[in-house]
Amino acid sequence: MELKLKLLIFVPAILLLMEVSPIHGIRKRPVKNTIPKEKCQKIVVKPNKDSHFIKGPICVRLDESQKTDRLKNVGGYNPRYVAINRRETSKFTNLIKDVKPVTAKGPNYSQKKAYLYSTRSDLLSILRQQDRAVLTGAEEGGRGRGRMSRASIAGTTTSQQCFEAGSLLQGGGFRRLCTECAAITHLPADVFPPFINEVICGDSDFCFPAIGGCQQKVLKFTFLRSTGEFEQDDDLSELLGVDVFVEELEEFEEDIRVCCECRLFSFLGKK
Repeated sequence: MELKLKLLIFVPAILLLMEVSPIHGIRKRPVKNTIPKEKCQKIVVKPNKDSHFIKGPICVRLDESQKTDRLKNVGGYNPRYVAINRRETSKFTNLIKDVKPVTAKGPNYSQKKAYLYSTRSDLLSILRQQDRAVLTGAEEGGRGRGRMSRASIAGTTTSQQCFEAGSLLQGGGFRRLCTECAAITHLPADVFPPFINEVICGDSDFCFPAIGGCQQKVLKFTFLRSTGEFEQDDDLSELLGVDVFVEELEEFEEDIRVCCECRLFSFLGKK
């Protein structure tokens, strides 16, 4: 009786610790050994042969090259839109450089009256919108440098150059339908790449000459974000004779603002 009781206690415990063949539909779950940065004895970019003199875990941060390679593997690196450091932002293409900021004279009052709007309130709203400065504030006139808020993850956006709706494009006799600003956004320190190249419009603005609404268009890119944890690397630990933990990164998608689109009011497009 005593033997049976012992078997009932110990056999289930032994089975839980055993790795059972996949044929039986059960596998031993690998234990993910991670530590927060506060438990790192030392944080380095590249461990060396002297690392075994350090007592306690060594934590390794991935450098820009390693992070860039990882992004390239998942298709998230495009130097037209992202930069790995501030120096690289100087190589950004100005996404609206093909035009010159030539201010166009807006339509006069009689011309505005001639537009077809569904209600009088539509007209008053549009005129008020056209009179205010866009994005960078009235004192900036929509042209100079300024700070803008970002709707997604926290970041600081600085406008580099703005062109007002109605300004002339260089050559061809065309006018710009929406106000657009070339801007560089600096993302938080735990995000890589930290800099993005954008074209920003005011999504509440009306198209020139008040025929529709301007809407922000975006492209989704893959970014890396540090989790604040470091995961143990068995190979490095064995090679250096000390516990080595490597920075843990997670992938996530983020919008990059790339252009401003004018959409015609539906009542103007009736057949």
